[in-house]
Amino acid sequence: MQTKRKILSILLTLCMVFVMVPTTAFAVEDYGINVSNVRITDENADDVLNDGTVSYDAETNTLTLKDVTITGDFSGSAAIQSSKENLTIMLEGENTINSGYYGILSTTGTLTFKGEGTLTLSAKKDAVRAAEINIDGITLNIQETNGSALYVSTDYDSNKGSVSIRNGANVTFDCTEFAVYADGNTGITISGSTVNSDVRNNTNVIYTWNGPLSIINSKVTVNNSAQTTFPAIWATEISISDNSEVTANISGETNAVYTPTTLTVERSSLNAESPSISVWSNGAMKIENGTVKTTCTGDYGYVADSLHSEDTLTIDGNSDVLAIGGIWGTNGVVVSPTEGNKVDVKVGIKENGEEGTEHLEGSPYGETTTLDSSDVIGGYTYVHIKNHIHVYDQQNTDDIYKISDATCTEPAKYYQSCVCGAKGTETFENGSANGHTWSSWTSNGHDTHSRTCSECQEIEQQDCAGGEATCIAKAVCDICGDEYGEINTANHTNLVKTEAKPATATAAGNTEYWYCDGCGKYFSDESGTKEISLEDTVIPKLTEDTAGGTTDDTQKPQTDENTQTGDDSNIIPIIALMALAAAGAAAAAIYRRREE
Repeated sequence: MQTKRKILSILLTLCMVFVMVPTTAFAVEDYGINVSNVRITDENADDVLNDGTVSYDAETNTLTLKDVTITGDFSGSAAIQSSKENLTIMLEGENTINSGYYGILSTTGTLTFKGEGTLTLSAKKDAVRAAEINIDGITLNIQETNGSALYVSTDYDSNKGSVSIRNGANVTFDCTEFAVYADGNTGITISGSTVNSDVRNNTNVIYTWNGPLSIINSKVTVNNSAQTTFPAIWATEISISDNSEVTANISGETNAVYTPTTLTVERSSLNAESPSISVWSNGAMKIENGTVKTTCTGDYGYVADSLHSEDTLTIDGNSDVLAIGGIWGTNGVVVSPTEGNKVDVKVGIKENGEEGTEHLEGSPYGETTTLDSSDVIGGYTYVHIKNHIHVYDQQNTDDIYKISDATCTEPAKYYQSCVCGAKGTETFENGSANGHTWSSWTSNGHDTHSRTCSECQEIEQQDCAGGEATCIAKAVCDICGDEYGEINTANHTNLVKTEAKPATATAAGNTEYWYCDGCGKYFSDESGTKEISLEDTVIPKLTEDTAGGTTDDTQKPQTDENTQTGDDSNIIPIIALMALAAAGAAAAAIYRRREE
């Protein structure tokens, strides 16, 4: 009884301890992240959806998605929603999100995407929305999105508001509104990556109204198929550099590329097309060692240019600028050739294309020259500015001086005056090389053959090839007809099979074998790789012993008497006695239990 009282006392004491412990000691830590309507806490962080696809590391603020598929309405929320200051989403495998509301939403701070995996995302509203977005080296495919693909707003955090796509990211956007929207001072940076964007509504494709757009060593393609009045690319300042390739096309009657300040294209290319002025800079524009092609597809009487700068348009170095629709620089178009070179300025009307152009007066220019837009080039709708290449006109025999005749490998060379006035200072080629006059191929005797040009005596040598070596002969070269290489002992000319024949008491037999009448050898296999002698195939005649006629007792079959090991006729009574003994023992046990 005392023992029971002690146990009850201990239980009552434990209950009092549990009551007195503050409830906060057992509270679940909430990390402020929802995934597919599941709130992440310290209890489920290791396996959020209970299927091994989503986990969260609180120490590094990293949400890992591994081959997850998230589908749902998520009205009033998002497929993934976070209130963390900075959240990294790590991608592993192939991940898919299909949301009937927002896709991924961060109400404060920065979203960073990393990892070796991919993410395919579609949403009825914005696909990814945050105060700052970093796409770092991942493959991201945003499709069938009725809102924007990447939307960054300083409403979430006034100190942020930028988008960065970097480190080999491969991004595809197919959306109704903005592909990339950022309203912060930092703007948008695309570095070392590939971006393809299609927008289907009356909005910009890439837009940053309060910051610059920097495209560095990247390939960027933007299209808007709607009859929009917004430029495809709109940024406070635009810089395209370091071997970037940018293509911008728009169907609406507006600019493909627009900036209210400056546009720079350096060691890169820009190809823009629109029904209006394709590229418009409200400030200065500089093209340095770049390739720019702008095309105005419309026909407007007041529009005389597809490449337009409201300040000075500068074209430096080894640049190639083609403006189909005209070119304009309010403070002039300044062309500067590289040292020792000249710059062509060819003009015409866009309907006649390149063939209909002629050099502008004074072109090509060997020094920096400023062209006045209104007086000099403003009336032309096809302007091509590029490095000058001296032209040789074979029909013009004036001031032509031959240096050398054509040879087997080199065309004829001349000094000749060019349209630029250069005379006797440059070497020009005309026509083509004569080509070699070759002799027949001749064997060199060491598995090669050669031929000689009768004009320049050049010798061309090749390894012998073709033909097939056999067990008795080398291969014969298809070119020179000489033998080369080695005999192929495994390639027999004619393997004849001899079927196996058993031996008898009166005649010897033989095993199955093959004989090559080329090399005269015998083989035990049909591929001719296991050589044997003829003697190996012989099976001797049968003797009395081998024919089974011997009286040797060791070969007699054993009878049943020899193999019988015992008599089992008494086994049944023994089994019966064992059963009776077991039954008696059981009965005795039951009786004793009743007595007790």
